[in-house]
Amino acid sequence: MTLWVTNAAGYSSKTNISIVKSDMVLTLTNIVGDLWLPPVDVAGLISDPTATVSVNGIQGINYGNGMWSASGVPASTSGTASFDMTASPVGGDDPGANTNVDEKPEIVLTSAKWGTYGLFDMGSWFDEGWEQDTVNGSFSTESSGSMTHILEQINYAGIGWTETVDSIATNMDITSVHTSNSSGYDHTSSPTTPIQEGIPSENGSLTALNLDSNPWVALISTEGTDEVHMMLHTGGKNQSGKQGLFALTASATERTVQASVFQGQIIGNGATIPNNQITVGGKQLGSDGIAWRMYPDAGTFDVTPKASAPLYTFGVGQTKFSPYINANGHNLDNETPEFSVGQKVSFGMGWEPSSPSTASSSYIWALAGTFVNRDTPGSGGASDTWDIDPDSLNSAGPFGYWITDGNKNAYLHETLYFSNGQSATVFASGQFNMFKPSVTITYYPPYYVYDDGNLVSLGNRFTGDGVMDFKATVTSKPKFPGYINWTQLVNANSPSFYSYGQYWLDNTTRYNDADGIVNPTGETELIDSPGEPVLNSAHIFEQFDSYLRFYPDSGGIWVTLKIVHWSWLADVSQPTLTHASVGTPYDTDSDTFPEWPNVLTNPNP
Repeated sequence: MTLWVTNAAGYSSKTNISIVKSDMVLTLTNIVGDLWLPPVDVAGLISDPTATVSVNGIQGINYGNGMWSASGVPASTSGTASFDMTASPVGGDDPGANTNVDEKPEIVLTSAKWGTYGLFDMGSWFDEGWEQDTVNGSFSTESSGSMTHILEQINYAGIGWTETVDSIATNMDITSVHTSNSSGYDHTSSPTTPIQEGIPSENGSLTALNLDSNPWVALISTEGTDEVHMMLHTGGKNQSGKQGLFALTASATERTVQASVFQGQIIGNGATIPNNQITVGGKQLGSDGIAWRMYPDAGTFDVTPKASAPLYTFGVGQTKFSPYINANGHNLDNETPEFSVGQKVSFGMGWEPSSPSTASSSYIWALAGTFVNRDTPGSGGASDTWDIDPDSLNSAGPFGYWITDGNKNAYLHETLYFSNGQSATVFASGQFNMFKPSVTITYYPPYYVYDDGNLVSLGNRFTGDGVMDFKATVTSKPKFPGYINWTQLVNANSPSFYSYGQYWLDNTTRYNDADGIVNPTGETELIDSPGEPVLNSAHIFEQFDSYLRFYPDSGGIWVTLKIVHWSWLADVSQPTLTHASVGTPYDTDSDTFPEWPNVLTNPNP
């Protein structure tokens, strides 16, 4: 849809609006309050009696009878109030109706004014005088038109100068408002002398007149009366907070005096103006004719080329590159993907519709939440150490293994360096979710210390009575299957082994020979009966931390879901067990990695 707006002074503006069709009807019918003193209360109509309504981020009330309202809605005090309304059906991820659409970027002519002095030879008579032309409005380079190859022919007083104008862009729709010249002749109303206006130039005139039945016409222009404004509408969505990288291209040709006729001069093309003498959007063109600029979405900025010459014609264009963060192939601008703890998540910068051509880039990443991406192997039986490699956050493609669940954010500042010597810093952000399986621990008491006169142990390891026994039931999602097992650490103080008050690895990193399979639920049990051969007397005290860990089927690392804490104590003077106790096992949620300085190998035969 094309919308024209005209103010009280007669100035007009045009904009193109893309409308997304929805079955839902959502309208704004009433505003209570002063727009220049926000917030305001708004109300309207809606076809869905159960949909949720929001206006400028404020949740509204759907009364279920076709009417809705919202209170305390913010509005801009800058002179133009806008209301972005969204209605989402119950259970729907996407809005059923949304007034905030993704606009395409474009450069438009918003206003132009130029003056010409013309001498027109019609064979039987001629007419001369000043003509002041003014154009105000929005002229899209995407609109239709046929302003191409307009012929200028100059043949007066023996001058004999002819030029074919090829610099007028195709598909440029220019509408001019003509006023009568000093002789009272309106060039636009004569049926025998139709007139077409060419594209106005900055500080000059490129006016082309085409008289149907006459072989030539004299064009005369003066400086100082011309003004042109080319504006960039950056596109995107309103209030998105996003930015786009723009390659602004421009060229300019100086207009020089070819001859003097009466009160003015005949103006023709001169030399091409060098790129380093042209600025667009306040930035000088590079050697390749490109100025790289960052602009926020849904904004309007002056991109009229400025050149060193007093009188020139120009062309200006734009190409927008929209940055986004890519996470495992997901565009974080368009979606909030979900991953599993322990899964490898790789990041990178993505671009729409394509990537800009750069010479090099530098990166600063910030990734929220608790994650690791560097494994430092241990030595002498010690555990590996997982942490964050700080250099990875200055690379093009960092990755991480998250160990906590919940909503996470990713941020990137990328500075791009271009072959023309320019640079631009791009900011992108996005969100993703991490899923962590839930766990239930089931305990199987009673637990007691057993002494057969030779072996003191936790429970009878031969019958299975009284041993430490608990089972974990893990529930994931169908899209996140995986494996579970135990990693057990022990702090031992007994006649045959002493761990110096430290927790050492109990034999192997995976306590059970076989992993439990989670798809989407699974179980793994831990049964242990530590003991000491005691022939005379002994004091035994051992503490255990049993880490329940999950490994995603898609690949990644083992991450902790829970820790079960338990212990046992025995004082014996054979044949009497003088004192014995078993600490009641309990579990805690945890995401810490089990770490140990050494390995306890078969301490309790």
